Amino acid sequence: MHCTAITSLSKGRESFNNKNKMNEPITDNQRTLPLWKNTMEKLLENAAFGYNYLITFEFLERELSEKRDTVAFNFALIPLRQAMKLEGYLLTADGTNGEGLRVATREEMAKIIKGQEFHKINHTMNSHLCLTAVNTSGMDSEDIKKLEHWRDKTGLTATVCSKLLRMREIPTAEMAIKSLKQIR
Repeated sequence: MHCTAITSLSKGRESFNNKNKMNEPITDNQRTLPLWKNTMEKLLENAAFGYNYLITFEFLERELSEKRDTVAFNFALIPLRQAMKLEGYLLTADGTNGEGLRVATREEMAKIIKGQEFHKINHTMNSHLCLTAVNTSGMDSEDIKKLEHWRDKTGLTATVCSKLLRMREIPTAEMAIKSLKQIR
C-alpha cells in the first residue's frame, strides 16, 4: 500500500540494514561487497560530495562493475538510491545532460517526492482499473473474492491517497489514525 504512516528515520535505517544482513561485507581487491555500499561510502567520504553533486556514469560503472544502459546497472542502482534516501539525498538525472546522476538540492526535493507520490497513485489506480476489467466468469469463488478484495483495496488506496496529496492542509497523524480505525 502506497499510503503509509510515517516512521522515524532511525527505524527506516534499521529496517533497511536488517533486510540486507545477508549482504555482510566481504572484501574484493580493496572494495567492500556489496558494491553499492562501497560506492556509497566513497561518495560520503568525498569532501566535495553534497547536494547538487554530479555522480558521473563513469564512476558508477567502475564502482558498481556494471555497464550503463543495462538491466544489471539499473538493478545495481536500486539499493544505492534507497540507502542515499535514508541519508537525506535523492538521486536524479535531471540537469545532468546524460553525464550521470545528480544529488538533488534540498530546495527541489519536495517537488521530486511529490511527483513520485503521484506516480505511485497513478500506478495503484491502474492496478484497480485492471482488476475491474477482469472477466471473472469461470473463476472459482475463492479467486473471485481475492480479486474483488484487491480491486476494492487498490481503488480505496488510490482515492484516499490522491485526496490526501491534493489537500493544502493535511490532517494530524492522530486524526488520520482515528479515521482509519473507524473504517475497521
